[in-house]
Amino acid sequence: MRPPAADRGPSRPTRRGVRSRRRGSRGGRIWRAGERPDQLYIAQLNVQSVKPKLLELRDDIAQHNFDLIVLCETWLKPATPDRLLPVPGYQLLRRDRADGRGYGGVAVLVREGMVATVLDGPDRVTADSRLESLWVQIGTGPQKVVICSLYRPPVQTQVRVTADLDILEQQLQHHITRHSGPIVIAGDININTADGGSATATRLRELFTAYAVHQHIDGATFRSSGSTIDVIATNRGVERAGTLHCHYSPHNWCRAVVPTPGRRPERCTLTGRSWRKLDTAEASRRLWAVDWSPVYRSADPGEQWDYFIAVTMPIIDSLAPARRFRVRNPTAPPVTEATKDLMARRRAALRASDRALYKELNRQVRSAVRRDTREEIDRRVRESGPSSLWRSVRPVIAGKRTTKPSPDADTDAVNQYFASIGTATARQVDSAGPELAVRLPRVSTGRFQVAPVTPEQLSRVVGGCMSTASARGGDSDVVASPAPPGSLAMAAPGQFLIQRVVRMAVDVFRSTPQGTAAFREGLSQLTQLVHQLTPQDVAFDPNWVRDRRPFTQDRNIMPMTYVRLCENEYISIGIFILKNGFTLPMHDHPNMHGVLKVLHGQLQMQSFTPRRAPQSGILNGGDSAAATAQWDVRQTRLGTIYHTAKDLPRFMGPADGPALLTPELGNIHQICAVDGPVAFLDILAPPYDEHEHIYHTFRELDPVRLHQLTNGELSSEGWLIRVRDNPFPSDSAKYRGPRVDDIG
Repeated sequence: MRPPAADRGPSRPTRRGVRSRRRGSRGGRIWRAGERPDQLYIAQLNVQSVKPKLLELRDDIAQHNFDLIVLCETWLKPATPDRLLPVPGYQLLRRDRADGRGYGGVAVLVREGMVATVLDGPDRVTADSRLESLWVQIGTGPQKVVICSLYRPPVQTQVRVTADLDILEQQLQHHITRHSGPIVIAGDININTADGGSATATRLRELFTAYAVHQHIDGATFRSSGSTIDVIATNRGVERAGTLHCHYSPHNWCRAVVPTPGRRPERCTLTGRSWRKLDTAEASRRLWAVDWSPVYRSADPGEQWDYFIAVTMPIIDSLAPARRFRVRNPTAPPVTEATKDLMARRRAALRASDRALYKELNRQVRSAVRRDTREEIDRRVRESGPSSLWRSVRPVIAGKRTTKPSPDADTDAVNQYFASIGTATARQVDSAGPELAVRLPRVSTGRFQVAPVTPEQLSRVVGGCMSTASARGGDSDVVASPAPPGSLAMAAPGQFLIQRVVRMAVDVFRSTPQGTAAFREGLSQLTQLVHQLTPQDVAFDPNWVRDRRPFTQDRNIMPMTYVRLCENEYISIGIFILKNGFTLPMHDHPNMHGVLKVLHGQLQMQSFTPRRAPQSGILNGGDSAAATAQWDVRQTRLGTIYHTAKDLPRFMGPADGPALLTPELGNIHQICAVDGPVAFLDILAPPYDEHEHIYHTFRELDPVRLHQLTNGELSSEGWLIRVRDNPFPSDSAKYRGPRVDDIG
């Protein structure tokens, strides 16, 4: 037991220049407050999509002051430019998955001032391997550090594990024979290194042991299973290693302090502009005189951006030139030995809980510090002359600027705020007065998506549109050409995009016979129009997705919210908002078409396509869930089971195209919200009813269970069984966008 304060004796005074033991709010020792010589602070995280979590990632990096950050599962596509992933003070090196689907991928963030070089490795010789790696050499003084960002997909077959570890061994041999400095392997290996009885873990430990590499992370890194599947392994020792909780990823941070003798941190310099001295009138005059016609003539966003930078940067450089300045760390006040002795006595009084003595000693310490500072300034001025007066006095008398907190809003929130102003104003105007043309304002987020278009499609779009001047009764140089035969008429000008979507959906499913070429063309045009929808077009309320906490059954809230836009005998359109982690049960859409477009967040959709029966008339009992598609069914002791083709899981976000379901393809699906709440627009034609179009809920049978039910006859995936058709638990929210319930 710890003795009372009075029995512990006087405290030992600390020597100046020796860093004392600092503790955090929970009593743990602080890892490192700033950049230190002879050390390299390395962190690793399986981030699982870096773009939507960039702000949280930057906050963690700024708080912990990492030197190197290894990221796995960045989920970046090769076409995504680095300028959309800014991390101030760090340079980004990445290697995306080559298939272009936007999953997997590894990256390394290196602090500016360090020389980073991407290393080439041996050619892959194992066809079964899916290992992803990025080897980077970091210059840290007299010696080089080689770091590997590693990700192995979670496939645990013996062939895949052997192939992946063989590739890792080849790469490790290649680099360890060419570099004599420390080698660090960090990433998600998807092998539980803490499992002593696992054959794969034993194989990995044998590989590391053969090359004198040691795994330094021993705590749980994947929280849902408590396993240690993330590694930081080196062929040298580390001063410290451990894990750190990460609230925006299911994995924990892994971190380690690697000794690098001879390394000296570069002096921190920043580049900035003095915007307070900017002559805004002169800047506006120069920008007004610029020839902007190349921007309007070009259809390539990259060329537009390059021209914009080329003409604006010289103006900014002349009116607000960039200047480099060195960041100087504040120093401790100059104190004498007598003042240090007073400080030691004050600490002893604080430990002894002698409040009166502590207050008196604290007053004496503050007076002594002011006296020592005054004497130090006098000495500096005498030694350097009167010209150094301001330089000596400024650190003492200059005001301490408080850091203003950044607003809790991103570009998407700003977009939604500005877009809601126009819509709210339009709905408040008296309907008896003149109709006002409302234009939704937009705030650029710096992201573009270019879609290919054929000359025929461009001709139809241009031919169906009219200029704004023509819509107001004025003259126009644009002449509207008639729509080609068999195509759908474009919506009238002046309508909101969501109104055009509703009108086109009604036209497609009301007047066009299904199965014809005209119906397929109309459905394709509707899908392209829905792809253009943004949250601003439906007056998306940010409060719908404000709660990012994972959904659990013990929370007294509904897991889903439904926003009704319109419903008639032909279509029903609404917005579904799912809580974080909630899975919409598997259900079907009998004899129906559907279009699904994600407006916010990310979802995972698992679809099933009914397999037709080998012969007609196989169904008995008139089961409406299967009669439409003439499913292949079997009778078991648990009831009827239905045969389907299980599609690959599909991850969808706001930038992805809509999902289309038909009575024959993808008619059954289940939807899960991934990494936060998700909101999606859902168009169904015709709507659910109580007669022909009744939804049913299903559950997929495990192949082992299926093998038992059918006495070994069936054991494949894709067999479903009906479950109780309970209503989906949900509440409702009010739609406040442009009026669409009177269309059709």
